[in-house]
Amino acid sequence: MMPKTSTAKKNLFVLVYEAIETLGTCTKAEIKDCVYELALDRGMLTKEFVLQFGDCGWVAQNLKPAVVCNQVSSKRWVWSVA
Repeated sequence: MMPKTSTAKKNLFVLVYEAIETLGTCTKAEIKDCVYELALDRGMLTKEFVLQFGDCGWVAQNLKPAVVCNQVSSKRWVWSVA
């Protein structure tokens, strides 16, 4: 049986997508900053959410193909909505 996805994890997926959509072309650091601000503004900073927050990068990866990641230099990647 597959484990259920927690509410905090689902919220993180929604906020990461919203951040990328709002910011346009953005870096992972910008996404994390935006997700934090959105969660703070909406009163979503529970212990469970904070524990999931470290997975922002993996969440963005799991949102593909709805979002795309492009390399703009040898050490810089940017995200955008597909």
